[in-house]
Amino acid sequence: MPSPTQRDIVSRMHALLGQAVKAPELRARMAELGIELVASASPEEATTYVRAEVARMAKLVKEAGVKAD
Repeated sequence: MPSPTQRDIVSRMHALLGQAVKAPELRARMAELGIELVASASPEEATTYVRAEVARMAKLVKEAGVKAD
């Protein structure tokens, strides 16, 4: 298993992504694609959100009986 990313790097990436999410042109383009951008208050909240979404999608895939070819 890879080692965790250093905290200072995570903090810097989070700050930069937070700035990007506020850019009107990015928000408009993502809206065209049906994507709603969400900025979390902390990297930990982002991790919690992603883990919950992965679990939710895994459940949907399993219930639907989707198989990879």
